[in-house]
Amino acid sequence: MPEAVIVSAARTPIGRAHKGSLVGVRADDLAVTAARAALDKVPGLDQGALEDLYLGASNHTAEQSQNLGRRVAVLLGRDDLPATSVNRACALLHPDHPDGLPRDPGG
Repeated sequence: MPEAVIVSAARTPIGRAHKGSLVGVRADDLAVTAARAALDKVPGLDQGALEDLYLGASNHTAEQSQNLGRRVAVLLGRDDLPATSVNRACALLHPDHPDGLPRDPGG
């Protein structure tokens, strides 16, 4: 199996929900800005060599629902690039369990 390598990362600014300066910016457009910023940090990278795109978002609703990572790949001009979205908010771990297993959603 080939070795996975993370070559760069970037994040978006944080705005005030429903009333901040980013209220009119679509989630996929904002994510493309971050992806381009991450790629710009590695000017020697052959972008054709990228094999996967993983995009993290905290709230997969409205325009961010479905596979935001895939939409970002297409907007980057890489409709051949497999992509997925990761929702960090679903990674609730039980602090008292030695293996940190997910909490029982019922309580």
